[in-house]
Amino acid sequence: MEKQLADGIVSLKTDYDIVDAQRAAALSDVSLLKEETFARLQTENNTLSRENERLANIEHHPDTTLTEITSLKEDATRFKTENALILEDVLQLRQARSEVSVLKEEITQLKTENDNILKEKQEQILNESRMVKAQLAAALSDMSQLREEIARLQAEKDILSRENERLANIEHHPDTTPTEITSPNEDATRFKTENALLLEDVLQLRQALSEVTVTFTEMTRFKTENTLLLEDVSQLRQARSEVSVLKEEITQLKTENDNILKEKQEQILNESRMVKAQLVAALSDMAQLREEIARLQAEKDILPRENERLANIEHHPDTTLTEITSLNEDATRFKTENA
Repeated sequence: MEKQLADGIVSLKTDYDIVDAQRAAALSDVSLLKEETFARLQTENNTLSRENERLANIEHHPDTTLTEITSLKEDATRFKTENALILEDVLQLRQARSEVSVLKEEITQLKTENDNILKEKQEQILNESRMVKAQLAAALSDMSQLREEIARLQAEKDILSRENERLANIEHHPDTTPTEITSPNEDATRFKTENALLLEDVLQLRQALSEVTVTFTEMTRFKTENTLLLEDVSQLRQARSEVSVLKEEITQLKTENDNILKEKQEQILNESRMVKAQLVAALSDMAQLREEIARLQAEKDILPRENERLANIEHHPDTTLTEITSLNEDATRFKTENA
């Protein structure tokens, strides 16, 4: 279970690093998209300004060629193509927002799994702690009983020592009766038996003390593991806090993207309306140019007849000076208009 918790924490850190890298990449992509979009819009605005200036010149110069009008149509086509590319960028931005939403769902699921693992681990630690406390209480009770048994055995040992001393005195006093000798021998046999039992109790006591030492060692190990687990819990809480900050940044990024998208769409619509208006104005100018060309062509058709009439005047001296002067004025006017 500890390994699962450690693996879960490592997985959470790894997922957080991945989320952080994806967030940085998304921010970089959005920043790059902003720069490219603003640069492209600035270029388009400059181009449109020049086109507006050129259209104004066209309005005041009816001699503009058809080539310039064709160029204007090509520019309008190019603007439509660029608008299509901008729409593709907007679609990619929406796809990135969808991926961020999926990522948020995965983070929420991972957070739920980690919470479940943490609760299960805490419950397991509490159960183990209760069991160790119960074992420690039992060991302390056994130690108390063993101390009482040791005290009893020590008292019996003191009695045995005094009996041995008395038997030694009997050995050096031959006037002791057989009855007195027999009784101490029985006591000595009894004391030997009790000593053997005492040794067994001492061995059991040592074994119990060894078990208590092992229990204390396990308690120390559990305390160390609890300390490490608390550190892991602290790191997990910190990671959850960082995930919350990341969610706030993602929400802010989403808001910024929505604002950029709305601004871009509005700007595209305005530019499209402006290009359409310019195209309509250009078509109107073309119609006026065609009318002007037709008028000039009609006046040009009149000139040969006038030249022929002037030639006839040259060969007819009976023409009055007034008519010649009038014709010269007409010719001068036609030349001026043609120019």
